[in-house]
Amino acid sequence: MPLGGPVTFPYKQEEIDLKSGDVVIMMTDGLTERFNQQKNMLGQEKLCEWLVKYANEESKKILDSIITETNSWAGTEQRDDITLCVVKIN
Repeated sequence: MPLGGPVTFPYKQEEIDLKSGDVVIMMTDGLTERFNQQKNMLGQEKLCEWLVKYANEESKKILDSIITETNSWAGTEQRDDITLCVVKIN
């Protein structure tokens, strides 16, 4: 179930075997829907670029780096709530 989503919604369920080095992120839409000074939305593509860039780091470093990159990219005050969880399989 997505973070903050209604329990009764019929979400598609899927099982995935995770391997050492795999990274899973869970987030609210406040991250990908954050705007910069030019009124551009961050989106999933930019977030994926950062995930690839930091994927070899530990989960805390990935989390901190995404937050730093997002704040630098936006250059404006955060207006929506953001929840971000990074899990890295050892």
